[in-house]
Amino acid sequence: MGNRIVILATNHCLAERVISYYYYYSIIFGFQGTIMPNLALRGIPEHLHRELKAAAQRNHRSLNGEILARLEASFSSQPVDSKALLERIRARRETFGHLDLSEENLRRLKDAGRP
Repeated sequence: MGNRIVILATNHCLAERVISYYYYYSIIFGFQGTIMPNLALRGIPEHLHRELKAAAQRNHRSLNGEILARLEASFSSQPVDSKALLERIRARRETFGHLDLSEENLRRLKDAGRP
C-alpha cells in the first residue's frame, strides 16, 4: 500500500505548497533517484491546443502524453540520406514513366468510365 499524507491546515495556500513539495519529492525518490522535471507551456495558440487535444484523442493519449510522444519523436528521428532518397525517387520515376498531371489530363482520367 502506498504512503498516505494527511494535511490539516487552515491556510489553503500552505496546504497547496505542502502537497506540491510532497509530489515533487515523491517523483524524485519514486524513480530511483531519477529526476523527471516538469515543463509548463504558456501562450499556446488556441488552434494548436485544439489540434493537440484532437490528436491526443485519436491516439488514445492524454494531452500530456501526446505532447511527450511528439517531443520524443522529434528528437529520435533518423537523419535523411538525401542521396539515397533521390535514387529511390528516380527509380520509381523510371518504373512509372512520365506522368502527365496537367489539368486537362486529370479531368479526362477522372471522367473516364463515367456515364
